[in-house]
Amino acid sequence: MLKHSNTILFVVILIGGLIIRAFSLETNGLWLDEIWSMIASSPDHSLKDVIFNALKDTHPPLFDVILFWSLKLSGNAEFTARYLALLFGLIAMLACYHYGKKIGGSKTNGLLLMAICSFNFFHIYYSIEGRFYSLLFLLSLICTAEFYLYFKEEKRKHAIIYFISSILLCYTHYYGGILLASLSIVALVYFIIKSTSKKLFLQFVGVQFLVLLAFAPCIPYLIGKTSLESWMSDPTIGDFFNYYYLYSGKNPLEFAWLFLPLLFYFKVGKDKNLKLLLYLSIILGFLLPYLVSKIGSPMLHKRYTLIYLPAIYIMSMQAWRQLSFVGLSKSKWIYGIVAVSCILNIAFLRDEFRDDSKDQWKEVAQFLAEEKAEHIVADQAHYLNFYLNREGLSKATMGLSDKECWVLKTNFDEMDPLKAQNVEILEEKEFPKDFRLYKVSVK
Repeated sequence: MLKHSNTILFVVILIGGLIIRAFSLETNGLWLDEIWSMIASSPDHSLKDVIFNALKDTHPPLFDVILFWSLKLSGNAEFTARYLALLFGLIAMLACYHYGKKIGGSKTNGLLLMAICSFNFFHIYYSIEGRFYSLLFLLSLICTAEFYLYFKEEKRKHAIIYFISSILLCYTHYYGGILLASLSIVALVYFIIKSTSKKLFLQFVGVQFLVLLAFAPCIPYLIGKTSLESWMSDPTIGDFFNYYYLYSGKNPLEFAWLFLPLLFYFKVGKDKNLKLLLYLSIILGFLLPYLVSKIGSPMLHKRYTLIYLPAIYIMSMQAWRQLSFVGLSKSKWIYGIVAVSCILNIAFLRDEFRDDSKDQWKEVAQFLAEEKAEHIVADQAHYLNFYLNREGLSKATMGLSDKECWVLKTNFDEMDPLKAQNVEILEEKEFPKDFRLYKVSVK
C-alpha cells in the first residue's frame, strides 16, 4: 500500500493529467485524419472492410478495429475516437507509475515517471487526438520496460508480456518494427559485451522471430508502402533536437528537463544495461528512419517518434533522481516548478488546446445548416460529408451545378472548383485554418 502522502500525490497527478486532457477534448470538431478514422471504422462497414481500409492507409488495423467496436457501443458518437485515445493515454499514465517503481526501484520514482507523462505536452496532445498515437506510446512503453525487466530478472512472465505487446505494437503502426529492431540491436550489444547469457539472448531471438511470424500477414502491405510518394519533408539531423523542443510544447523548462539528461545520464546512471537501452532506443529510434528516409522516401515525422518517447521519460526520471542523491537538495522544488510551467504552458500559451485550433469541417457544416444550404461543392467532399450527414444536409459533390450553390475551399484541396467554370461570387464566409465558403451562381 502507498503511504498516505504518496496516495494523495498519486491521485493529484492522475486527476490533474486527466483534467488537462479532458478540458479541450470536445472544444473543436474532428480534423481530417480523425474524420478518416471515423469513416474508415464506421459501424456500417463489416470488420473485413475496416481491416482493409486501414491496410490501404498508412498503418496496420489494430486501432481501427478497436475503434470499430467502440463506435458500435457508442452509437457512432462524434468524439468516440478521441475518448478511445484518452483511455489509452490514461492507461499509459498508470503504466508509467508501475514501470517507474519497477525500473527505478521506489514508489517515488513511479510517481515521478507518472508525473512526467501526465504533464508532458506531447503526450497530452496525442492523448486527445482520435488516432492510434496514444496506443502507439502505451505499447512502446510496455515493450521497452518489459525488455529491460526480462534481461534484468530473467523471468518468463516478462518475455510473455513483451511478446504480446510487441505483436500489438506492430499491428498498431509499422514504426513498431523500428522499435523492435532497436531493441534487437540492444540485445545484441548485451550479448557482445557479456551483460547477458547466451541462453537468455537466444531466447530473446526466438521471441523476436515469433513476433515476426505473427506480423507476417501485414508485411506485403508494408512493402507496398515503400513505393508510394511521401507527403513528409526530407529530415535533417537537426530534427532530432527540434523534436525535443516540440515534445516540450516549446516550453524552455520542460525542454531542459527532457533534453539535459541526454548529456549527463551516462555519468550519473549506475545501471549499465539500462543506460545502453535508453541511449540506443533514443538514438536508433531516430537514426533508423532517418537513414531510410535518406535512401528512399521520407518517413520520419515527430509524431512517430512516440516509439522512443518512453525511453526519454525513463531517462529523465532516472537522471534527475540520481542528481537528487548527489547534493541537489532542492530537487522537489525543481519538480514542482517544472510541473507548474508545463500546466501554465498548456493552459495559457499553447493554441493547440483552444477554440478554432482544428480543421473547420464541423463549423462549416453548422453554418451551412443555418443557411439551409441545398447544393454544396467541395474538393474534399468526403470529409465535409461526415458532418453534413450529422447536420441532416445533402452530401457535397466535387463539381459545380447549374444552380446557386455553396463552394468550400480548404488548404487540403487539390483542385479549385471555382476555376472549373465561369462563376459569380455572391457571398463569402471566412473560417479559421484557411477554410473559406463561397456562395456562387454559374453564369
